[in-house]
Amino acid sequence: MNKVLTAFSAVSLFALCACAETLGRHGPSPSSLTPVARWQGSFSSVTKPEEEIVTDAGAWAALWRKIGQAAPNVDMSRSFAVAVFLGTRPTGGYGVVFLPPSIEQGGIVIAYREKKPSGMTFEALTQPYAVQLYPKTGLPVRLENAAGEKTRTRR
Repeated sequence: MNKVLTAFSAVSLFALCACAETLGRHGPSPSSLTPVARWQGSFSSVTKPEEEIVTDAGAWAALWRKIGQAAPNVDMSRSFAVAVFLGTRPTGGYGVVFLPPSIEQGGIVIAYREKKPSGMTFEALTQPYAVQLYPKTGLPVRLENAAGEKTRTRR
């Protein structure tokens, strides 16, 4: 009976270690990186193109000061945000489209592209922005323009 119990314990320990190693090596799946919130608008105080990765409460508050609004109540110990400011545009109709996140080289890649106006737009200078919130994973995050420009990386 002792030999059977010892053998069972050894097999169980091996299986547990294999599962832990697999989870540690692969980390979260792209499907677990579903955004939990999104904000966007046409007017902010940011006049030049800019991208940010926000991981703490101080940076979250500073981000919303740039936007000109009170920061939404978010627990930044459990979340991170990416923000894209397009800078000043000549009309309405511009925006930011975030693409589904991917996992590459042990990190999370969040790509975006600029949406151009189509059809009728209003004639005014705008400063389009978008902010998207994700659950934290512990992996480094890279934000990049879908045109291939690497912008920011944050651990």
